[in-house]
Amino acid sequence: SGTDSFKAYAETVSEETGLSSFFVTVKGTDYAMTDANSDGTYETAEITPTAWPAGTYAAVLTISDGTNTVSDTTSVDITDSYAPEIISVSVVDSNGDSDDAVVDDGTETTIVSVCVEDETDGTELDGSGGVQITIDSLVESLSHNSSTDCYDSRAINGDEFAEGTYTIVAEATDAAGNTTTDSSTNLTVMCT
Repeated sequence: SGTDSFKAYAETVSEETGLSSFFVTVKGTDYAMTDANSDGTYETAEITPTAWPAGTYAAVLTISDGTNTVSDTTSVDITDSYAPEIISVSVVDSNGDSDDAVVDDGTETTIVSVCVEDETDGTELDGSGGVQITIDSLVESLSHNSSTDCYDSRAINGDEFAEGTYTIVAEATDAAGNTTTDSSTNLTVMCT
């Protein structure tokens, strides 16, 4: 999946009256098959399963000579070997402003937002593997925010941490178990 591709092949195909159509159907799309070398082996152009979820798909081979049509089915296994990509990790204060600092007296909260792309699943990651953050001993699964298409923490109160600077470790895992992490963002907790 992703940028990998495949071809469908059919070998030793012959028809005394000639073929009028020869194609394979995968995931609702017909892919023409041709015998480019005139050796009786028909193949499709490269098929790139971009945005196909990992799984097994039926591949229906259909051959017709204009009068008679024959079909046969096999399967194509699509695996997801690509980890999601964390695009950004940001910290937003209770006013919606970008701010990586919060006071420790309980009067301020912050939300961590993680934007992730996953080219193969086409589904929200919180329904498959998940997006989570770790700040010191706090580990939290994030929820998908449909208005930003990112994943947000709950409002985290500054009094949940002692004074100091903490690395935010963001982790995204897709349904196939591919994981990526980002630890480029910090949260500073200030004493009042």
